Amino acid sequence: MTRGIKQDNKLLKVRFLSPKEHCHLPIIWWTPVYPRRKTAFLVQLLLCEGNFETEYELMLQGDLKRSYQAAGLLDNADPEGSYRQLMSTLTIRHLRTLHGGSFQFDRNLIKARSTIWELFFSEPCSTSAAWGTPSVLFSAMTESTDQKIFDYIQRTIRATLVDAVYLELDKCDLSHVLPDREAVLDARNNPLPDAAVAAFFPPPKHESQTVDSYLEQQKLMKEFESSIQQYQSSTTSHRNMVTVGGPGVGKTTVAMICTLYCLAIVLRGITTSLVADRSKELGGIHFHQLVCLLGRADNCSPGRAAEMALANLYRHPEALEFLKSLDFLNLDEFGVFSAENLAIFDMIMRYVRGCSLFMGGIFVVCTMDHLQLLPFHGTPVLLSMYVITDFTFIRLVESVRAANDAALRAIIQYTRLTYWTKNDEHNFAKLLENNCLFVKTFDDPLIPNDAVLVLVEKNPVEQLRLS
Repeated sequence: MTRGIKQDNKLLKVRFLSPKEHCHLPIIWWTPVYPRRKTAFLVQLLLCEGNFETEYELMLQGDLKRSYQAAGLLDNADPEGSYRQLMSTLTIRHLRTLHGGSFQFDRNLIKARSTIWELFFSEPCSTSAAWGTPSVLFSAMTESTDQKIFDYIQRTIRATLVDAVYLELDKCDLSHVLPDREAVLDARNNPLPDAAVAAFFPPPKHESQTVDSYLEQQKLMKEFESSIQQYQSSTTSHRNMVTVGGPGVGKTTVAMICTLYCLAIVLRGITTSLVADRSKELGGIHFHQLVCLLGRADNCSPGRAAEMALANLYRHPEALEFLKSLDFLNLDEFGVFSAENLAIFDMIMRYVRGCSLFMGGIFVVCTMDHLQLLPFHGTPVLLSMYVITDFTFIRLVESVRAANDAALRAIIQYTRLTYWTKNDEHNFAKLLENNCLFVKTFDDPLIPNDAVLVLVEKNPVEQLRLS
């Protein structure tokens, strides 16, 4: 019997004790338990700091509060002293070892404080007095935040959007039918009369616009008005709209007229895009800035990207409240959005607005050219499952920009071909040769400031010249 015990001890010594001269006791390690897991956190704190013989005697107490009393962590005669002592021990021994920076440490400390307070005093720690915030300071903080939200929504976002709308429509010689700018800014307090809205929506025919172009735009705006009425009624679900067409057919102009119509009938909205220049030109906010999505979202799942954006949104109350108050969204260059971007946007809006409908139930109007820009990264947006179920596509065909220029219309048409024949190449070269102005240097004064460089290499230019 003695020989067997010695043999067992020898085996245990080999297995668990280091043969080195300088050895250290093993360090006990377990998965960290964060205060957001209330029960697990309280149990771990009880086992680490309590004074007891076995765990069973704690389990037999009936509830956690009695277990803390039995373990000597809660003194009924002085619960506040026990609370302060335990919080001090918790902060020094436990919280400082958890992963995360100073912001995460503050969150853990606040959550642990409220959890232990509820256990010791049987009441939630939710009042300003319990958190140590004076009432006068709490009131001042609330008032300051409300003013910040008002300035952001009314004076910054709405004013910038209205200015951009009027600037864009002024280029189309529509300023004479538009209502007063200040009246549109104050439309939420003093709604515009129906006659003022009907004067510009739908707008009269422009002198350089063809009849066919005017009629198809009128049809689109009537469809838009019907969808907005469905959105306002709240009795039937609406379908969002996507205006599809080539360059110069009036997609942007129609979208800005529809935006002005929404602003005039007391709706609140914004313009956004993944193209930074377009967001700025149309008086809107870049998509990433609008939802506080920092950096690129292509290195993680849409769900994780939406979670990070929501965490950032809660640090910017003005942006969060603005998303909650949105009625419509003008999304320019819809084709640049990937299906992943749309899913991120949808998850954020559903969560922020507390609505299970697509995009939190707001009305979305988009413009796109499916033959121009594609997503920078990810799945094309037309492959998203929401495209079929939640969007109506309306196509504009007739050109407004080239209404009186048949050669320009033909050049645009050739650039949109997906398959070219030898005859198409010959005709396109002739059109460019007979209708385009060629210069020798980029410093030529004939080049306008808004010119776009298409062929950036010498070989295509030389081939075009020789042909």
